[in-house]
Amino acid sequence: MSLHSKPRNRAFSFRPLEYEGKYIPLSTQRFSSPVSEFSPGPAPFLEWIETDRLVVDVTYQREIGRRGATNVNQIAENFDWSKFAPVIVAPVEGGQFAIVDGQHRTTAAIRRGQKEVPCQVVQADRAKQPAAYAADDGNITPSVAEARANDVWLRRQIRLSGSACPNISGRIGPPNLALCASGHPLPRRFRR
Repeated sequence: MSLHSKPRNRAFSFRPLEYEGKYIPLSTQRFSSPVSEFSPGPAPFLEWIETDRLVVDVTYQREIGRRGATNVNQIAENFDWSKFAPVIVAPVEGGQFAIVDGQHRTTAAIRRGQKEVPCQVVQADRAKQPAAYAADDGNITPSVAEARANDVWLRRQIRLSGSACPNISGRIGPPNLALCASGHPLPRRFRR
C-alpha cells in the first residue's frame, strides 16, 4: 500500500502498537446497549450426531438443485474440518433431527464417508423452524426471512385446508399464495 492510498476498511485498519502481532481482546465500547426485551429462548448445545439421524423438512427446505449440487461437490472435493461450521438442527419425532442450516455441508460430509457431523442443536418446534432457516441464511434480509416463513405457513394452510389451489407451481410467492388462500384464481403462469 502506498502512502497515498486509503485503507479499505478504516474501522479495522487501526491497531494500537501494544497489540501489534498479538491477539486483540473483544470490546463493546463502540456499541450502544440493546433496548429490546431479552428473551433468547432455550440455549443451544453442541453434539456430534450420526448423519443417518439427520433429515430435511421439505416444507421449507428445497431439494438440492443443480447449483446446490455444484456447491456440494466443491465442499466434498475440498473437505476440511477447519472449514466445516456446525450444522444447525432441531429435534423432531423419532429421535431424528431436522437440518435447519447445513444441508449442503452434511451431504458433502456423507460423500466423504463421514458417519457423524458436529451439530448445534436448537430448540425450535416445527412452526419456528422455517423462520430459523430463513433467518440463518446469510444471503437474505429479515423481511425476506419473514416472507419465506409466511410462504411456508401459507402453503401448509392451503394444503391442509384442501383449498382450490392444490397444484401450484414452486415459483409462487407470498402475494399469490395469499390470493390462493383467499379463493382467488392464480395467474396462469403459476398453475401447473
